[in-house]
Amino acid sequence: MKALSLFEKVLEKDPYNMISLNGKGFCLRMMFRFQESIEILNKAISINNNKDSLYGKGFMFSYFKRRMFKDAKIIR
Repeated sequence: MKALSLFEKVLEKDPYNMISLNGKGFCLRMMFRFQESIEILNKAISINNNKDSLYGKGFMFSYFKRRMFKDAKIIR
């Protein structure tokens, strides 16, 4: 996926770029790479715990798709 490659290039130069972390997490979800998506979104949340963010919602979806229901709780 070309978008994933572009997000990874940005993250090489700026590993805390929230837009690229969110985008990479989204791309990984769309590729059904849910565990990797969870790891990236975990990093994004540890950097900026903005609970209403898109990456927070993506984090929940990735847990759900991995059938990790106990971990898929609403972040408040």
